[in-house]
Amino acid sequence: MRQRIKTLRECGWLALDGFEGWTQAIRVARQMRGKFFGVKVHPLAYSQVSPRWIISDLQEIGYQTWLDEKLGDIPSVVSAIVTSLARGGADLVSVHGSDSIAPLSAAVAAFRAVPIEECVRPIPGLGVVAITPLTSMRPEDVERVYNKSLEERALEVAKYADIAGAYGVVCSPLEVRALRSTYPGLKYFTPGIRLLGSPKDDHERIGTPAYALAQGADYLVIGREILRDAGGEGWNPDMLGAVERIEENIAIGV
Repeated sequence: MRQRIKTLRECGWLALDGFEGWTQAIRVARQMRGKFFGVKVHPLAYSQVSPRWIISDLQEIGYQTWLDEKLGDIPSVVSAIVTSLARGGADLVSVHGSDSIAPLSAAVAAFRAVPIEECVRPIPGLGVVAITPLTSMRPEDVERVYNKSLEERALEVAKYADIAGAYGVVCSPLEVRALRSTYPGLKYFTPGIRLLGSPKDDHERIGTPAYALAQGADYLVIGREILRDAGGEGWNPDMLGAVERIEENIAIGV
């Protein structure tokens, strides 16, 4: 039996990156109201507002909020930052997969330890996601940095995520099948989403929305494919049309 077709409202995270200020970014988020499951944002990219302000604005629209801090530090520092973000209402927090399980375990423990009555959000958040090698890295770059193949390194991060009790893993569409087959209990988030013929920009490992879902992705992380024009130089004047094209790709399955 064919699986029911997902919509971006169920599986899409809008990567709200690259705007000059939060006023412009939140305007786009409002335009996309009801189209996405959640919004991924780098709080430090909008230093004129606090993370709690960002979370509040996005919650008001109805989004789950992913603060993509890409934390990578000693366990005590990671724990303190995750505690602050969880209290502020973040539903999801990202941590770089390191050579040790300790920072990731500290992040998961910190997120879970915050009582719900101390959180801005009214319901428990999703948790912590571990980041495998960024989609901007080529396989040979991964081997040079980690002395391991891309798949070996991605599986190592997924192993740590599974042991630590993380909510999920961030990986490209190209690795998700191997990771899911080995660690099926995790949720898989895939950036590097591009329609056929679209420029890769600074992503090296990409896939179409339909491909990523067919490989086993739970969530699609999409930014420039919607926000940028065809040349990648300016903002897309037809962002809602881009959303429709992505959902058409999912429905057609290419």
